[in-house]
Amino acid sequence: MIHALRNNTDRGGSYLNDIIDTLINIGISAVDPLIQVLLDENTEPLRRSLAAEALGEIADPRAIDPLIQNLKRKDSELDTITVALGRIGDAAVDPLILALKDDDPKVRGDVAYILGYLGNERAIDPLKELLNDKDLNVRDASAEALETFGSQ
Repeated sequence: MIHALRNNTDRGGSYLNDIIDTLINIGISAVDPLIQVLLDENTEPLRRSLAAEALGEIADPRAIDPLIQNLKRKDSELDTITVALGRIGDAAVDPLILALKDDDPKVRGDVAYILGYLGNERAIDPLKELLNDKDLNVRDASAEALETFGSQ
């Protein structure tokens, strides 16, 4: 299954969805191989995104750091990673807060967005600190994330 997901064949669509559904049904035993697909530089972005989706469905905390690490890719699917971490839940909050200190402003901004989506109040003070970030996009992402707390 993992080989079929990772392999760059011409098959797509329902074939890939069937593979993902099977891996989700396998559950925890599929987590480590799915993480390998997620982190593999040679795997197509669509297939990495499907691996992230499956990891979110399985909701094993071992996927948290690899999902955050995947944010460093320029072709990462922010929405897919956000939903995956959201499904994992509160266990993702502390590693995400740590990732707010990443050197890459793209990662800091994406993490701020995700923390706003998760809505865990532990993120409020770290997000407030980002309002002074040197990167405008990070400041904007942090402000938007903090606004979600005001609407709860």
